[in-house]
Amino acid sequence: MPGLVFGFDAETGYTALLPGKRAVVLYTSAVYGEGMSPAFGFDLQKPYLEGWLHWAGIDDIKSVLRDTFGAPRAICRTPHEYPGHEPTMTIASLVFDLQHGVMHVAAGQPTDSEYQPVRLPDAIELKVAHAR
Repeated sequence: MPGLVFGFDAETGYTALLPGKRAVVLYTSAVYGEGMSPAFGFDLQKPYLEGWLHWAGIDDIKSVLRDTFGAPRAICRTPHEYPGHEPTMTIASLVFDLQHGVMHVAAGQPTDSEYQPVRLPDAIELKVAHAR
C-alpha cells in the first residue's frame, strides 16, 4: 500500500496519505465486552484498527453500533434477562453528525433496521458552527 495509504522517506520515515478522509467501522465480538473479566477475552480489534487508521491520516472515524455479543454489556441489547442484572434492551440507536447537521436514526433494534438520516434544524447547525 505504499503510495496509496502511506509514503516513506529514508530520512523522515512514514507519511500519512489519507488526511481528511472519513472511515466507518463495524465492530463485532464473540464474547468480549467492556468491563468483562479477562476470561472473556480482550479488545484487540478496535485499538489496532483505529490506531492504523490514525496512522494513515484518518481522524474522522464512525463506529456503527450493532454489537449484540458480550451480553449483558452489549451495545445493542436484546430483550433478555441475565441473572444479577436489571432487564434492559435497546429501543433505538442515534448517531449525530453535527458537522453536517445530520442525525442517523435506527428505530428499534439496530440489528433489525437500517439507519435513516434526519436533517437537524438549521438553528442547531448554527450553534455548532459558533461553538468551534
